[in-house]
Amino acid sequence: MVTVVFDVPLIGFVVPKAINRDVVEVRMSYENDQRVLRTQRHIKNSFIQLLQSKGYNKITIQDIADESEINRNTFYLHFRDKEDLLEKLCLEKLSAFKDCFRVSPSLREVSDHQLTLYQCLEKIFDHVEGSIDFYLAITQAKGLLFFYSDLQKTISGWFREAIHIMLLKISDYEKDLYCEYLASALAGCIFYWLENRDKYLKQDAIKYLFDIHSKCCFLLFEE
Repeated sequence: MVTVVFDVPLIGFVVPKAINRDVVEVRMSYENDQRVLRTQRHIKNSFIQLLQSKGYNKITIQDIADESEINRNTFYLHFRDKEDLLEKLCLEKLSAFKDCFRVSPSLREVSDHQLTLYQCLEKIFDHVEGSIDFYLAITQAKGLLFFYSDLQKTISGWFREAIHIMLLKISDYEKDLYCEYLASALAGCIFYWLENRDKYLKQDAIKYLFDIHSKCCFLLFEE
């Protein structure tokens, strides 16, 4: 039996018995899911614009609805309140940021740690540049320091793992201090570059940070 899949709205349409109903239901569900995702993405983008123009504390649900060109009821179908929207948006960006530290097993050897670091930096800056409106909004919203803190913890965790992989002979006491220092420095430089993009090209920033971390910090560990 031939399976027919519709690419048109099926509202009010009676599915003939000869058509695979399961396939039709899956397609309808998929289209509904895509519609939901598009709406949520539109709301998040509008929220980011408002973060930059008004600041988090001054934003109302009505502001978000107006900017998104939806009504308040539609907003509440997707988010409980603006706190829920902010949390989901930050978790989404933080997850993408963490993905920057995923590298292939072949690059996790001790001898290849510098190449691994360079590739991670490239991914980080590509991600930040691709979500630049969000990160600029974060830099301007002084009350959203929790995201910066989570970002720093992600970087610190990566350096801790790198130290473990490279079997560096340092105490936990030293490791904690080194990792927090490196994470704070890298996170600070990322946000500094955001606010000074006209002064530093992305590839130059990557190269400078790579030189600092690989030639200074890692050599210090290997002594």
